[in-house]
Amino acid sequence: MHGPQGAYVSFSDVLQCVEDQGWTWRILEFSGTGEMPNGVTVEEFEQAANSTPEGVLLDWNGLVEFSRGVEQTHDLCLVAIEGSGGRNLAAIGEMDLSEYPLAIQAIDSTEWVVSARSRSVNLGCFAELRKRTLD
Repeated sequence: MHGPQGAYVSFSDVLQCVEDQGWTWRILEFSGTGEMPNGVTVEEFEQAANSTPEGVLLDWNGLVEFSRGVEQTHDLCLVAIEGSGGRNLAAIGEMDLSEYPLAIQAIDSTEWVVSARSRSVNLGCFAELRKRTLD
């Protein structure tokens, strides 16, 4: 996402403010550009993420690798799942992100929204990202 002076906050920047908690991650929506995991095309990855309630399942290392390959994020809905990853798929379908310990959304290439009900985020890091886009 771009600030008024052209400062850019990438998905990788946002993810650096999150601490690994051993969660499973589900990418429920993605639209963007870059290199996708396992050599799939952007279109194939978007199809996998956007067409099923389960989305794309990743562990922390896979998520970090994915974020490094993403050049631009247009839309994203990512949730952390505690335990085995089989958490309430009905809530996912309804986009009730309060069910999850952490959710990251990119909205229309303009805004990052991070919702956390755990101490898994570095608020100082997020404050720096916010400042970067406002300066």
